[in-house]
Formats: sequence, C-alpha cells, structure tokens
Amino acid sequence: MKDNVRKLELKKLIQEYNFLLTDEVYKKEVINETQSNFLKEIHEKKIELGLVEDKPYQPKSQITDSDESDSEHPKDDEKKVISDTKESGEKQVSDNDKIEIAGSEERVEKTSKIKKIYRQIVKNTHPDKTNSNKYVELYNRATSAYEKNDLIELYFISIELDIDVELGDEDVLNINETINTKRRELHNLEKSYLWLWYNAKTKEQRDMVVNLFINKNKK
Repeated sequence: MKDNVRKLELKKLIQEYNFLLTDEVYKKEVINETQSNFLKEIHEKKIELGLVEDKPYQPKSQITDSDESDSEHPKDDEKKVISDTKESGEKQVSDNDKIEIAGSEERVEKTSKIKKIYRQIVKNTHPDKTNSNKYVELYNRATSAYEKNDLIELYFISIELDIDVELGDEDVLNINETINTKRRELHNLEKSYLWLWYNAKTKEQRDMVVNLFINKNKK
C-alpha cells in the first residue's frame, strides 16, 4: 500500500513539473514575441514626453553602427528590457533554499546515483534504439542533466519513464523543493514589465506599465 501511494505521489509530482516546464516555455515565447511592440510603445511615449527626438522606432535588426552611438536610441531600452526580464526570471531563492551536497561521501553517492540512473534512462531512450520523438527528447534532457550533474532532473525523467529508482524521503523533499523553486521563478517572471504589459487589459494599464518602466530607467 505504501509503495503504491509513493508511486502515485511521484507521478503527481512529474505531471506538475512538466506543466511548469511547459508554462515556462509559453511565458518566455510570449515575452519574446511581445518585446518589439513594447519597445515601440516606450519609444513613442518618450517622444511624447520630449525625452528623445521624433524619429521612427527601429527594431534591433535595423540599427546601424552609427545609431549605436546615440545614447537615447531604443537599443538602450532593449538592453534594459532584456535585463529586467532576465533578472525577474532567474532563481531568487535564499541560501536556505539551495540544495547542496557538502560532504565528500555524499558527493560520491550522488555521482554514483547519477551514473546509475542515467544508464537506465539511456537503455530506454537512446536514438539508436527508438524512433519515438518523445524518447529522443527525454534522452537529450537526460544527457544535459547528466553533464550538469543534475540528479533531480534525472529523477524526474526516470519517473516519467516508469523506471524504478530508490527514492528516500530526502529525495522526495528535494524534488518538491525543485518544483517550488520553478514555481517561484515563474512567479518572478510574471513581475517583469513585458509580462505585465502583455497582460494589461486596457490601454490605460499598458500606458501605466510603460510609464513605470521609463521612470525607473531615467538617467
């Protein structure tokens, strides 16, 4: 009974984690697609406020070398928008939240677990053994996790493949913390100017976000 409950718990965790990964891809794609229009509105608002010359907005791809010397050029705003989004989306956790393997014996145990789990995953997902796009994607994810010594990600992949791995209570706690950290990252991403502007319901709300951005980044 206990083993069955643990398996169901792990399946629930992997579903939640995969949802968060999909949500992250979605939010980053929205932000990427929104950036040009947001920068254009910033530029137009700056013209309205007399902060820059009345010149048409130029996307980054149209900026010439001579334009780069203009300190008020939209390229500067682009750097600030990218920086804001990046800082908002980065992990913002306290030292107490970080999962570290401190002792040498624990590091050896972690490395041993990583190798064992990775080998089991490869047996099921190697491109030479399967034509499944899903399995090839999991193989690539596992290889990346293996190279980064990311034990938690390998746990998630093994659970998704229904591979039996020995997980203690501490392992489950670490998996839960990984999910909580990802949830916090996405919550922080939602605080970025780009995301707030995209989700604004009215023109007045969009203008408010643009004005907040300009006021914060005034020289």
